[in-house]
Order: sequence, then structure tokens, then C-alpha cells
Amino acid sequence: MNAKEAKKRLEELKNGEALLHFLKLPVLGLVNGDVPLPDLIYTRKDGDRVGIEVTKVFEHNLPAQKVEQEKNLLANDRKGTVSSKVAHDAEVSQLVNRARQLFIEQGGPPLHVSIRCNNQSVSRKDRDVNAKWIADWLLLNVPAVNKPTEWSWGDSAFGSFPPCLSSVNAFMLASSMEHYWNGPLSYFANPDLLSAIDYANAAKEPKLSNYESEFVECWLLIVAD
Repeated sequence: MNAKEAKKRLEELKNGEALLHFLKLPVLGLVNGDVPLPDLIYTRKDGDRVGIEVTKVFEHNLPAQKVEQEKNLLANDRKGTVSSKVAHDAEVSQLVNRARQLFIEQGGPPLHVSIRCNNQSVSRKDRDVNAKWIADWLLLNVPAVNKPTEWSWGDSAFGSFPPCLSSVNAFMLASSMEHYWNGPLSYFANPDLLSAIDYANAAKEPKLSNYESEFVECWLLIVAD
């Protein structure tokens, strides 16, 4: 087994454990499956086995076209402050991406982060300063695993909150190995989510006939990754 396949199997196992924790089921009994078996096999206390297929339909990166669109919007804005709604969102997205970069460079752990700005104009010249504040704040206030945390404007714990920000939400998922940050134009999820789910179902369905005789149930785990 090569390193890529080993990493994939480890991620599948961690995602399976996260699912069982969510369902309040014991993780003991969950193992990786080998071809032609499902990705994961879960043996219940009564000995019955459940086959679990794992698939991903999410992307955290912005599509290349969206990145280029943002750059064009900002390049066409000749003022120091972005005021139009679309250009405002593009600037906020650039701020989020810069904060994410600084956070990772300083060794921050994988987090799901959502940043919202108020209607006040977002200054391009303050982007690096505000991005550094966000990164530094999260480095000092990493949330506990599986405990969503929100800081909003006016919270006494939020300190010297940059005036352009209205809220910062952070969440550390036990099984996550990546950094997912979003603003107005940065997506957690594939915009064609429903189509992606249909595609995943169609791709996995032919395997069911191979599993049905060996497992009492077959689950499809769609990972937000």
C-alpha cells in the first residue's frame, strides 16, 4: 500500500468514527474494508455487520474562474475602498483567504472558519492588518474539538475587534485534516451539491449487489471535505 492510499484509508476511518460519534454509537468494531468489500465495516455488538461506502462531494477551494473574477473586480475598483456589493464581497473573500494563509503559515490547526463583515466598506489597504488580526485571534482562541464557537461584534471577549468585522465562527472537527475558511465568495460546499450527491449515489449503487448478502445494512457516508 502506497502513502496516498494509506492516507485515504486513515481519513475514511476517521470520518467513519466521526459518524459513529454523531450517532452515539461505540467506535469499537469499525475497521477499514479491503476490495471488494466496502470502504469501512462496522460490526455491531450483536455481531451484525454494516458496510459503509465513503465518498467526497465537497471542495474548499474557490474555482479558478471565481478567483479570476475576484481579481478583475478588485483591479477595476480604482478607489481605496470597495463600495459596491459584489466588489465588497470580493474584497471580503480576499481578506478571508489572506487570513487563512497567515493562520496556516503560523502553524494553526485545521479549522472550519466562517467570517462575516458588516456593511461598512472594507478597505483594501487594511487587508493585511485585518487578516493578521483574525489569524492571531484564532491562534490564541482555538476552539475545543466538536465545539462550535462564535465571536460577534460587541462581545467583551473579542478585544480590539476590527471595525469591518461582524462575526467570526470557528469549528474544529476531530476527523478534519484540512483548513476550510469561507467568506461571501468562498464556498464550503460544491455549488452543484445536489448533482454531486446524485452522482455519488449512482457511482456507489452498482456495488450494493456485492454487499447485500454479507451485510445487514449498507450506508453511504458523504463527507463534507
